[in-house]
Amino acid sequence: MEDLEKSGGSDPKGRPCYLAITSGTAKLSVALSVADQVHTLTSESEFTSIDLLPLCDRLFKTASVKPSALDGIILSDGPGSYTGLRSGFAAAMGLSASYRIPVRSLPVLFWGRTSFEDELLISAIEASPADYYLQRFIRSDDGFRAGGAHEVVLKGEPDSLKTPDSPKTEFLQESVLTAEKLLRVSREIPFPDAQFHYPFTGEPTYGKAVRALTRKERLAAKSARLPSNCP
Repeated sequence: MEDLEKSGGSDPKGRPCYLAITSGTAKLSVALSVADQVHTLTSESEFTSIDLLPLCDRLFKTASVKPSALDGIILSDGPGSYTGLRSGFAAAMGLSASYRIPVRSLPVLFWGRTSFEDELLISAIEASPADYYLQRFIRSDDGFRAGGAHEVVLKGEPDSLKTPDSPKTEFLQESVLTAEKLLRVSREIPFPDAQFHYPFTGEPTYGKAVRALTRKERLAAKSARLPSNCP
């Protein structure tokens, strides 16, 4: 896992700077870390795609940092609003192309959790009444690895969802899906499946992030009750 606390960014004072964006939920959230300080902004209501870059611009001005000073951009890559996720990736890829900033993405169902203590983590978030996105994550020697994501239609209360491997599934609330938490988890929790990379240079490929743009469509195609062998 590449260290988020690396130095050598283009900030005049040499401070490490990272931008985090969560755009797949009802409210847009952005966070900017500059050395040990974290600045955050959240949209006051449901947002449209044209709101993201102005919110980021306000954040840069609040922190007195230019976009060219960024060492990296961290994104939530879903599941979530299809249009919202595309807006987040479009903004990140535009900044990356303009200033050669590496990008990293993390799944909502991982970083939205409240605890990372178990060897096997299973998370779910509501897509609509009785309809949930669910994914499990397994601790390995170098951090957590992601299993397959599924869309699950429940025919009972959420607490009735069980799997053969775990007695508990953590149901996430949108209130925990903030850019500030995304930034913290990206710093502290090893997730080797999601490394920093450059979208337009092929070093390494940007395949995971591009595939995330159509994650909601792929999940919808798998709409079913949780299979007993959920990967």
